[in-house]
Amino acid sequence: DTSLGTLLAIVVALVSQLLSGFIVNKNSLEGPALGLTRLSFLNFAFEALMTNELDGLAIVIKPKGMPDAYPTTGKVILDQIGVEEGRFGADVAILCVWLVVCIALSYVVLKWCVKESR
Repeated sequence: DTSLGTLLAIVVALVSQLLSGFIVNKNSLEGPALGLTRLSFLNFAFEALMTNELDGLAIVIKPKGMPDAYPTTGKVILDQIGVEEGRFGADVAILCVWLVVCIALSYVVLKWCVKESR
């Protein structure tokens, strides 16, 4: 049934986005909710992307209309959004595992559900 598949895809996408750090800051989560963030593949992709782009970066923020510039570093921004900068390799490895599992699961579902007809 395609409507059930569509509903399931929407729910999985919303939960993945919620647990990835896009909507809710991971620093504000506690207990089991923080553990649930490790179920979202988007969490690992977001951490890897932010670490790659911001780690070791020096940033000067000059707000419009303000006389002073405020220097900061990428590490400060990563700490603010709850990203551990030392996990880049682990995040990429976990994303690769996610990819292999999803491809294998897709193969199994297609082999089980689709019957060849000649």
